[in-house]
Amino acid sequence: MKFSKPLIILLAAGLFATVLGCSTTSITNKKKSQKTNPENNWTLKNHLQRTSKARITGSPGSERVIIRGVSSTNSPTSQPLFVIDGQKAGHSFARVNEMLYPGEINYIEVLPPSQSARYGMEGHFGVIRIFTKNQ
Repeated sequence: MKFSKPLIILLAAGLFATVLGCSTTSITNKKKSQKTNPENNWTLKNHLQRTSKARITGSPGSERVIIRGVSSTNSPTSQPLFVIDGQKAGHSFARVNEMLYPGEINYIEVLPPSQSARYGMEGHFGVIRIFTKNQ
């Protein structure tokens, strides 16, 4: 197979950029569902309080997260699914909040049930995607 000279140069430049940790591809902007940006040492609770798509109810230690537009019952299983850096972390706000240090969260995305089909029945009450600074 014979390659043209410009193609070889382009491939070599891409390989060189990959070795340096650069990317030669362009990244398109994803559809932004309510994101929050970090400030100082925000906790998960701080991020959720600053988004209009979710609210926190209950007393400390027994907080519940309700995604706007989702009718929920008092059942503990009616909580949204929490996903940290692509890994499912469960439905318990208190447990997920304990997993993360203040200031560790880069941003969050709140996905209502209509946008959380990729998580199956676990995402039935919505999904809160958490992206840490370590990702």
